[in-house]
Amino acid sequence: MAIPVFGKEQYPLRKESGLSYTISDIYKHVPLHTHNHYELFIISEGTAYHLINDSVQTVKKGDLFFIRPNDMHSYSFFHSENFCVRNLGFSTQVLRNVSLFLEQEEKMDKLINSEMPSWLSELLLNMSKIENLQEGYERMCELAPCSPSHLCRLMKQISGKTPTQYINQERLKYAVYLLAQTDREILDICECCGFSNVSHFYHLFREQFGVSPAKFRKTV
Repeated sequence: MAIPVFGKEQYPLRKESGLSYTISDIYKHVPLHTHNHYELFIISEGTAYHLINDSVQTVKKGDLFFIRPNDMHSYSFFHSENFCVRNLGFSTQVLRNVSLFLEQEEKMDKLINSEMPSWLSELLLNMSKIENLQEGYERMCELAPCSPSHLCRLMKQISGKTPTQYINQERLKYAVYLLAQTDREILDICECCGFSNVSHFYHLFREQFGVSPAKFRKTV
């Protein structure tokens, strides 16, 4: 199931300015998606659930958010007659130009540039594929160009998570997508995301989101 990338076919930035601006009145679920640009948006009316990476937030009028390229997010509309988002998309170059104007180049570089080695970025991208997530840690070690111990040390250093914790985080992220966007049975979702033990899946899900998968589905 492909996750759409906004900024390509949908809502592209203007070539001459590197910007896009939209005002969206939302009356239904917005599917999980990523961007190939940065995004700043403010909730101008209403309330909704915002699924962002591995967390779920309740968003309301006046809330302001900054979304990076490759962050995964979606909205689940609920109990609000009007839910409106004002959205500004902008390229990395625009972000750099703003930082130069504000004389905040160093802070902006930290925001834009990652200390992550290119091979690790590629590895994590490969691990976002559901077939690799299903196989889990063993598959991650097969794809990594280093020893498991070195991978574990580097992951812990950069992300604060072990490879197994990272994999479970990504599995839960995909489970949230399936719960919010499909009618698949919870047991099927558990297996699809790579969890071999249903009790472990429920434990991790409740630990992360504070509710069971079934209760979470009812809220979205």
